[in-house]
Amino acid sequence: MEENQALAAFAAISNQTRLRIIRLLVVAGADGRPAGAIARELDGAAPSRVSFHLNQLEQAGLVESRREGRSIIYSAIFPALSDLVAFLMH
Repeated sequence: MEENQALAAFAAISNQTRLRIIRLLVVAGADGRPAGAIARELDGAAPSRVSFHLNQLEQAGLVESRREGRSIIYSAIFPALSDLVAFLMH
């Protein structure tokens, strides 16, 4: 991982809500979580607020989304998170 990529990733998770989202998605594993479920798990956060934070994480390359029916499912990108930890350790 290059330094600029790491800076973008750290900037994305430097927000409490986005850090909580990443942790939720890591626990969810490869199956991910629908955006609505993420909002509920964040103490009923407004869907527009959650969408904003998910978009920021997606732009930073830490999460990905896919459509399943009417839902958008978000998943952590585990190789990107591993690369971020490895960047810190080197």
